[in-house]
Amino acid sequence: MTLRQRPFRVLTGGFFLLLLVAILAFLRARDGRRIEPEKLKERVRKSQSQPAPTPIRPDTPAADAGWPTLFGQAFDDLSNKPVPDVVIQIHSMHQGLFLTDLVSDASGSYRVRLPAGSYLLRAFVVHEDERDVAFLASSTVDLSPPEVRHDVHFELYPFVVVEGIVIGDGSQPIPNARVSAHYAGAWNGAWNDRAVYDRVRRFHSMSASSGEDGTFRMSGMLHPGKFWIHAAHPTYAPFDGQDENEGFSVVAAKEQRHRVTIRMRPENLTLLKGRVLAREGTPIPNATVAIRNGSLNYQVITDADGRFSRRVRPDPVRVTARHPDFKAASRDLGVIGPKASPESAPDDVALVLDRKPFEVRVKVVDGQARPVEVALTVTEADPAAGELNPFFELSVSGGTARFHADPGLKYHFTLPPDSPWALESVTAEGKPAPLPPGSFLTFDRASNEIRLVVRKR
Repeated sequence: MTLRQRPFRVLTGGFFLLLLVAILAFLRARDGRRIEPEKLKERVRKSQSQPAPTPIRPDTPAADAGWPTLFGQAFDDLSNKPVPDVVIQIHSMHQGLFLTDLVSDASGSYRVRLPAGSYLLRAFVVHEDERDVAFLASSTVDLSPPEVRHDVHFELYPFVVVEGIVIGDGSQPIPNARVSAHYAGAWNGAWNDRAVYDRVRRFHSMSASSGEDGTFRMSGMLHPGKFWIHAAHPTYAPFDGQDENEGFSVVAAKEQRHRVTIRMRPENLTLLKGRVLAREGTPIPNATVAIRNGSLNYQVITDADGRFSRRVRPDPVRVTARHPDFKAASRDLGVIGPKASPESAPDDVALVLDRKPFEVRVKVVDGQARPVEVALTVTEADPAAGELNPFFELSVSGGTARFHADPGLKYHFTLPPDSPWALESVTAEGKPAPLPPGSFLTFDRASNEIRLVVRKR
């Protein structure tokens, strides 16, 4: 090789290397991200604290060949296009088990064989940075031979990541501040239809808590529009993004990231103290006291002596005491003034409760009549006042619990949103047939019994 040929070959090799890089970049841009399906599934499981799926074991090695096929597409109703790389988790409605997960292919399609039965499908999307996951939609399907088509529909709004730090005076970080972003754009007329709004409302806010170093990160899909940043902390004045001109706008595009610094001001707090007593003068422990302090709401639990306390801001205070066996009582206290010695100062309020007259025995079972331990949420509706009273939680141990009811109130039973169980029916003593979830019950006997049937989500 002559000296004159060497530079030529170097240039030629460099040209082909650049061409190869360009081709790879083009293919990547054309095909989009190519994250391995197993990585996508693992990231979604981790975000949902979901264990590995329960294996589906056919009776014989070839038994699954006779199973019906479930197939369809992951479909974005906003763009009217199928979407690839959507993770679809499949849960058995009968057993309440997470059976399998799969990822839609380049055409947005998925296909799987399953035993005949009813299934819950939950769809997720993983952000390009592989750190953030957004829930898209859920739907149910009844699968029977030979096959069933079931498209998973959702609305793919822009994915937004907001990071920042919460600091106080002297720029010291503030941990455990609740940071949120709330939609503040123009109202869409279609949202006046409650069914329509219920589908999109989760895209109108997101929230997170600051860590020990004051930093926070929140992410998700948001409806295009203006969003204001808010922050709350027990010992600081609320941070209102609209007043502080701190917010961001979401446009119909991808990869939107925002960084904010939230400065919170300390607020002069005073100690609210009180006691909850029965009519005969005995203390009521484990009563829930709802404290409305201006626009903020707190809840505290009374101790063994029926006492409660909470530091409050210099805004009007209203307290409501609630216990499963007693009628609720409320008091408006106005503004709680500063105290020279808050700990030794006398109580600000004593709430006296009357006992409810009727006992209610609760039994909670699954579809096979096996007792289930859950935390029930019981809400009381007062028809005379036309409003819902503060709810209370009822712990069901060994499938049974009890509380006292008032004849003038209606009772509604639900399960917390994070409960692994869903309420299927309510059967009241004296009623000829089970009632659907969400029914309100009244009680007028000295002793009453109800039966709640739940199923795994």
